[in-house]
Amino acid sequence: VWEGNSVDDSTDVCGCLVASDGAVGGLIAVGADGGTTREDPAVAYNPWAGEYLVVMRYEPPEGDASIHARRVNSDGTLPGVEYSVVTALNTSTPDLAAAPWGATGGYVVVWNDWRAVAPNIYGRVVLAGSDGAFDGGEFAICDADDNQEAPAIARSPVSGGFLVIWRDWRLYDVSGLDLYARRLTADANLAGPEFVVSSAAGDQFSLAVAAGQAPDQYLVAWDDDRLGAAADDVYGQWVSAE
Repeated sequence: VWEGNSVDDSTDVCGCLVASDGAVGGLIAVGADGGTTREDPAVAYNPWAGEYLVVMRYEPPEGDASIHARRVNSDGTLPGVEYSVVTALNTSTPDLAAAPWGATGGYVVVWNDWRAVAPNIYGRVVLAGSDGAFDGGEFAICDADDNQEAPAIARSPVSGGFLVIWRDWRLYDVSGLDLYARRLTADANLAGPEFVVSSAAGDQFSLAVAAGQAPDQYLVAWDDDRLGAAADDVYGQWVSAE
């Protein structure tokens, strides 16, 4: 999935299916409505439900941005309608991970929003198989002082738990932008306190996370300018799933 103006002059979210042999399918207009901006898309496939879920930042011509979602069938057709995931406004940078939730499967969606004085990290469980169905409300993953932004999430195939990582400004005057993380249990409850992944000098940003299986751990990767802003490099760190 991607953002662009493939459908009309506004910024839309589109996608396509890519077969195992590299064959590219036709354009799928996941979120397209003239005059409304949709951007920052993320997608996950839920094998327990046999569908994809695309989440995106939705910003109407007048009003604050929110997070919307749209289901996509495995054949590329669009069941149901686009719907809102978040009640708070001024939200951005969503990500998600699929899980075998209940009878239908589900997703844990994360994002940052400005419901407090500064942006913090929140999450919500979205159920697969229907539109606008949730397991509980929105919950805070990190509401520390200063800015927490750009979260990413991965699910361990072994424990079923999750790791959420984000860019954090709380010690900016000391070490620049740092990376923090927090584990969630398999039922998306908070598991222990948040912790530092990297607080090296300079900025750490543009982060990504993936889960491994043997051993049960996550690999976090990010852009890093600890050697100076003119020499951005890519660093990584293993994080235990437990």
